[in-house]
Amino acid sequence: MKVEWENPVFRDVSFEQGSGETVAVKKVALPFEQAVAYIAGKDQRPLLILRECYTCSGTDDALLSRKGGNEKTFVYTKWFNCVRVPATVTEANHPFHNLFAGEKPPHLFVCSADGKNVRPLKGDQSMLELWDVLTEALKRDYIRDPAKVYKDLVKLYMEFDMLDDEEEMLLGQAYRELLNKGGDSKKLPKLRKKLDTVREKREAGLKKEKVMLDLQLRAAQKKQAGSSEAGI
Repeated sequence: MKVEWENPVFRDVSFEQGSGETVAVKKVALPFEQAVAYIAGKDQRPLLILRECYTCSGTDDALLSRKGGNEKTFVYTKWFNCVRVPATVTEANHPFHNLFAGEKPPHLFVCSADGKNVRPLKGDQSMLELWDVLTEALKRDYIRDPAKVYKDLVKLYMEFDMLDDEEEMLLGQAYRELLNKGGDSKKLPKLRKKLDTVREKREAGLKKEKVMLDLQLRAAQKKQAGSSEAGI
């Protein structure tokens, strides 16, 4: 498992008067709300925004525990729009500077897609503190309870592990049959059938995972309800 990070780059260009060519606009820090809106785009998931520093650049050290036990964190981040901005964000003219303004800016924070409900984290927080903040954001912005879904997902991922082990074992057996007896081995058809069954179970599990991961965004529900009312 890994965190699926977005690495946004702010692009703001304008047409040079009379030439028809585009020129870069002087870099300035966007107001906090505009920076969040630019990063979020049309994605209504809550945001998890991490600021790299010059010692942790390219790593997830500010989010993950070096002692392990990060499985819950990995799963919970699936329900966030995870964004990583470079260490240069601390420079006053960086477009996203106001996300981490101040003398002692946090290392990361979570907030709703509209920039409200900001919860900062220092980067050296305990896993329990991190999970509390993530859970609070998920319960606020989603309808379904992430804790209940997480438990069900753990069971599903254990099934995936068992299927992976079974597939590896069957592939090994099939390889040995081919090596020793060639394509005429009488065991190969049975082994192929078992492999097909394993793969069918995995496909069914992936479909189940997709349904389970849909916690149902409250913002999307409100938007849908508003569209229905407007059509009446």
